[in-house]
Amino acid sequence: MRASPNGGAFSKPETGKVLMPTNEEELEAERPAEDAEESQWKAFARKWEQRAKAKPSDDELAELKKRAERADELETAGQTDIERLTQRAEAAERERDGLRTQLNERDASDERSKLVSEIAEAKGIPDASLLVGDTREDIEAYADKLAALLPEKPKVATDGSGGGRGEDIEGGDASAKEIADTIRI
Repeated sequence: MRASPNGGAFSKPETGKVLMPTNEEELEAERPAEDAEESQWKAFARKWEQRAKAKPSDDELAELKKRAERADELETAGQTDIERLTQRAEAAERERDGLRTQLNERDASDERSKLVSEIAEAKGIPDASLLVGDTREDIEAYADKLAALLPEKPKVATDGSGGGRGEDIEGGDASAKEIADTIRI
């Protein structure tokens, strides 16, 4: 490009076409054409932006779902019997593995519940759900800590102990008077 003798406008030497208007009248004449084209492109961009932001209607979603199902049918129709059977077998194996995992988790939970109940009873913990831990050792250690915090249970009177309130009554044939005499009030 080079400077032109006509007021500083530039032109291409090969074509001689002026790239910049040389006076105000030419400049004003080009602006409406540029503005119209620019506004057309902006309107087109806004239209596609609105389409991108718009959520599809229920009818459109239903139509898309039908098309997806039809595409799946066409894909399945093009497969051989071996491919279809292979896919079904793989799906069944995935389902089996999922069920096996659930069963193992449930068995582990049942074993832990049984273990926790057993330890709670042995250690004198009134509520087995208080015990935490994953191994028998962890659960027992926690049960020991809880048992140390619990108050001691009162001792229950047994035969021959008198319950710690007096002397035992000898013989099973004592009369009410004899019993009343031995009780200290």
